[in-house]
Amino acid sequence: QTITSQAAQMLNTKHGFIYLVAPDGSEIELKTGMGKFTDLIGFRLKQGEGIGGRVWLSGEPLIVHDYHAWEGRSIQFDEMCFRSAMGVPLVSGSGVIGVLGLAHLQSNKVYDNDDLELLKRFAQLASIALDNARLYTLSRQELAERKRIADALQTAQEKYRRLVEQIPAAIYLDLGDDYSTKTYISPQIEKISGYPA
Repeated sequence: QTITSQAAQMLNTKHGFIYLVAPDGSEIELKTGMGKFTDLIGFRLKQGEGIGGRVWLSGEPLIVHDYHAWEGRSIQFDEMCFRSAMGVPLVSGSGVIGVLGLAHLQSNKVYDNDDLELLKRFAQLASIALDNARLYTLSRQELAERKRIADALQTAQEKYRRLVEQIPAAIYLDLGDDYSTKTYISPQIEKISGYPA
């Protein structure tokens, strides 16, 4: 939302969006929107459909001076009456992970190549921010998983230690070396042999 808001403010519009590629890679989904795009969160486009789908397919920025009259428009936006609109790819590694776009409703406001270049440079920074957020999320998930495993291991060790120390027999572990070096002897050895572990 912050990325969309800053891009819209930078280029003087109230209407902006970010589509991200769906997990199965078949469509892009509107993840955040401003202005006319606010009520479209969750909306999906196929490759080549509308500005978002075209930018996703080509990996290249795109300006449309009159979206309503453009032959590549998505018919699902016909009632929105967008005029000038543009989209730029959000890239991670060598692939497009999403599309950042802006639109005007007024016919007297038209994006030009300088606007597109500015949005393109902003999208490069946004792509880095999205990558960092994704890596941060993955690292937090990995740390949480490691903690879960460590907790499960500790619980299992405590459970088996209680079991071993409560049965009426002496249990020991040795290294299996030439000296049969003991690594563990259960406390019951004292009751059996009279000698402490």
